[in-house]
Amino acid sequence: RAASVTVTDSTIRSNHATIEGGALHASIRAVATFINSTIERNIALEGGAVYGMGSARITLEGTNFTENNASSFGGAIAMRGSAVLTATSNVFESNAAYTGENIAVDYGAGIYINKETETKTQTVFCTSSRFGNHTAVAGNDIYWVYYPWFVFDCIALNASLIKPNSTVLWPTMVVRDYYGAIASYDNVTRCRAALSSGESASFTFNPPTCIWVDRGYIVFEGAEVFSDFRDTPYQLNVSCTLSPVVDSPTLVDITVDKCNPGYENIRGVCKPCVKGTYSLDGGKCYLCPAGATCEGKDESGATIGVVFPQRQQGYFMTKTRSTFATSKCDDPDSWSSDDPCKSVNQTNLADRLLNCSGAEDFDKFWGQNRIFSCLSGNEYYACDTNTACVEAPNVSISTASVQTTAEQCAVGYTGVMCATCADDYYKGSSGTCKICHDPNDPTVDRTTHLLAMLPIFVAIAALVFLCYLFSNAAEQRIVSHAQAAKRFEVYDHQSWSRALLLAAKAKIQQQVHAMMQAVVKRTRLGAQTAPRLFQIEPRHIPVPSWRPEKFKIMLGFFQVMGSFKEVYEIPWPDDMSRLMDICSLADFNFVDTTAAECLFKRDYFANYRLALFALVGMLTLVFLVTFWGILKYRVKLSTLPRHCVSCGLPVFTLEHPESVRKKAGPKNLLARVKAKFSVSSNQAFENANSWRVVQLVVRLLNWVDHKTQLPASIPTHKPRCPTSQRIKNEVRDMVVHSNIRLWRARVWMRLYYKAYQNRCIKLLFWVSLLFYPMFCQRVIGMFYCDEVGDHYYLSLDRSNLCYEGTWLYYLPISITLIVFWVLGVPLLFWVIIAMKRSRGVSDTILLISDPSQDVLKQRLLLKMRLDIINHGHIVNEEKIKLFETEMLTHFLRDRNLNEPSTVAQVGFIYHSYDTHFWWFEVWDLGRKLLLNCVISLLAKADANRIICGLVVMLVYLSVMLFYQPYRERSDSALAGVTNIQLFITLFCGLILKMGALYLDARVVRLVTSAAIVSNILTLIYAVFSILNEKRTAWKMAQRQSRDDHRRALAAHVRKLWRNA
Repeated sequence: RAASVTVTDSTIRSNHATIEGGALHASIRAVATFINSTIERNIALEGGAVYGMGSARITLEGTNFTENNASSFGGAIAMRGSAVLTATSNVFESNAAYTGENIAVDYGAGIYINKETETKTQTVFCTSSRFGNHTAVAGNDIYWVYYPWFVFDCIALNASLIKPNSTVLWPTMVVRDYYGAIASYDNVTRCRAALSSGESASFTFNPPTCIWVDRGYIVFEGAEVFSDFRDTPYQLNVSCTLSPVVDSPTLVDITVDKCNPGYENIRGVCKPCVKGTYSLDGGKCYLCPAGATCEGKDESGATIGVVFPQRQQGYFMTKTRSTFATSKCDDPDSWSSDDPCKSVNQTNLADRLLNCSGAEDFDKFWGQNRIFSCLSGNEYYACDTNTACVEAPNVSISTASVQTTAEQCAVGYTGVMCATCADDYYKGSSGTCKICHDPNDPTVDRTTHLLAMLPIFVAIAALVFLCYLFSNAAEQRIVSHAQAAKRFEVYDHQSWSRALLLAAKAKIQQQVHAMMQAVVKRTRLGAQTAPRLFQIEPRHIPVPSWRPEKFKIMLGFFQVMGSFKEVYEIPWPDDMSRLMDICSLADFNFVDTTAAECLFKRDYFANYRLALFALVGMLTLVFLVTFWGILKYRVKLSTLPRHCVSCGLPVFTLEHPESVRKKAGPKNLLARVKAKFSVSSNQAFENANSWRVVQLVVRLLNWVDHKTQLPASIPTHKPRCPTSQRIKNEVRDMVVHSNIRLWRARVWMRLYYKAYQNRCIKLLFWVSLLFYPMFCQRVIGMFYCDEVGDHYYLSLDRSNLCYEGTWLYYLPISITLIVFWVLGVPLLFWVIIAMKRSRGVSDTILLISDPSQDVLKQRLLLKMRLDIINHGHIVNEEKIKLFETEMLTHFLRDRNLNEPSTVAQVGFIYHSYDTHFWWFEVWDLGRKLLLNCVISLLAKADANRIICGLVVMLVYLSVMLFYQPYRERSDSALAGVTNIQLFITLFCGLILKMGALYLDARVVRLVTSAAIVSNILTLIYAVFSILNEKRTAWKMAQRQSRDDHRRALAAHVRKLWRNA
């Protein structure tokens, strides 16, 4: 049954079987192989030497079959059922049988095939075999009753195929006499074939006329069948007239298979597919899928369709997505109820599509991509870099092959969709892979030196910046004064180095001022300046420093522009890609713009780690600087103790805020009323913002503020002295004078500490603004996954798998960062500004509600009216009476935002906006988050992603232009220009993305040039706006100087008149 036997260099002789297989009987799934053996003089009823039935597989190589005998069929070999015989270089001689001398399949001489056991799986392969010296009643060597529909392949046989001197391969009827011998002398018998009367299908058999017998054979030479493909066989009625009075009908089953691949059945005729179509199985020609061409050549050179679509450049072919195959191909229950193919009762998908392809709405549900993916099990994916995936070689209409990854990728590319650079290659700015050791490309050498020196440069830059940010020369003078006061000395000198530095600074300022005056004189064409009236020189007014608002606007512009290449996957040309790489430096994206792959292995998660370490390092540096400042100023305060006015000894004890609050005296009546009927400002803010997250952030900020406060001095003036001696008269006066000087120094220390603390807070927020878009893109980019074949891959790095392996290791880290960074930074900005804005407002409103505080209330109302007038509005007294409390609350909140201490601490976040739009920075962070990160999750398709980005920018631009939240009109103009430029750039990207396959090279250059030129013009306008703001500030300072000079002259003239 399922046994397997191999016989090599052996002889099987003189065996006898009562029924089948004198030497070998193979049945069901048995496998037998004879190599270089001899099988002779074996006897059986059927299959004198070998008998095969069922699904048996028999292979003969170099084997001799000699003098074997069968009483009925197959002197040497008999085959039944679905048995498969493969014979190569064998010899069949002197075998004897009643029907079929050497090989018989059911009946026949050499190969005898009877219609009773026809099947597609019956196969005989005879190669280079020799037949001779045989004896059989009917047929020599190989004999066919009629042409079978199953596979048959015999080559180099030395005897005729059907009848002597005949080469016809179509159905043949054998006429036998009463004794079973071939009726060689019959010339009356004729046969005619036609479709059986029980069939109703469209079926035509040619020739339709009667065929006469010729030496015992009736051959339907040149026969043709015109019919559609059908699984079940057609029943053909072959009616033979043996004599004028005897009619012998015979029913023959003929199965009409599909056409060859590359052809389709059109009204019963197999015709090649037309240009632009393909046919995988010969059933029907379908339109070519996107990413492939379907053009081939026939023998005459005409353009026709193909068997398998030919892959275009820029596309990668691999297995169909698993989810797509399950929902759109394999499971008809998940198809749409309106799908015309859903109701077709066919198991095979190709047959199902063939039966329903004539429906009117077939194309609506079955597009060309879906048909190809479902029928072939493969799918074409657009490569990230067009040149990475090469075009497939030409294939003929009769062959189709699926290439491996290495054959689909260009040199230097590897991996799925050819998205990864091979070893010794690095990815350039345009996404192309370049060789690392190219002598004509100095990029690698520059990158090596850059990466080697980068840590040193960063460390030096950070050190210089911190020294510049936190240096304070005035503080050093205060400390020197305090040290002199502690020694009861008068500070009347400074260090030699300090004096030299100040002298050099003054000399340089004097020379610069003289040079500027000389330039002004030359611009006035050498006009002599008249001497100053009354010798009164105009007062020099310093020009304000650079405002950070425009730099912050340009920073946001660069951060969004730098993400256009990765997030939206636009095929930018090299020039535009390099421009975006330069813009991405604003996100501290140094590694992606260099050839780091030539130095170390780099992938998405390596960049993720670098970004995480950089952010943690910067935040750690900020916190270290902050706590170092706390420690430094606490030490300085402890080294500046006051002296006891009783004994003159220093008092080193400081009191911390906790003990100060514990020793606080009882509250007065007003304070008790406030404590009973109101809550503190922080509690009021928590109640107004009842979200649990907001309350936690508020408490955290209050805790940090409490821990960063400096300790206070003990308020008592009579501490316990360790000695009984007391100071009097001049000594006490000197101690009191010293204490006053030390108190002044400690007050300055606390003010300097407050300024130091404000710088630390500002540094923290600047780090957050700089790293926020880049790190959000790293964190959320981990969830950009595309399905390719059986796996999901990271869209930003297709060498990494999603939902398994390393991805799962980084998942909890990313979820934590989404909560504390992606959502936490905007929430932190909003809570801090809201706290500063609402500080003390509820207490003040409660206080002025007391009738005894009417004077304070009227004073606040007056200030509110003046503020309304300063903003250019008209005071509406009726509105003030109706909404007095609401308007006062709004006024007090706006006044809090304009306080110098608040502006110095967090003003750079909101101070560029009008007080009504204090939240606009959070809105802007949301815009960056949407454009750089969230859109890629919401819109998977590339074109839809770009359109969503355009919609977001259009909404943001409309809101900004309508409300104009900036205080300065120049800031609003610059913000509007940059957002319009982002819209133009992304729209050009949409054109390139939609027309990547068919746009002419000149159109691509035109679109790219428009994007580059418009960006350059935007940068020029930004520089002009920044310089013009500085120029305007200088003019304002000059104008103020002239006005002050005029006022000084007027005051001097009035003095002269009074004297006169």
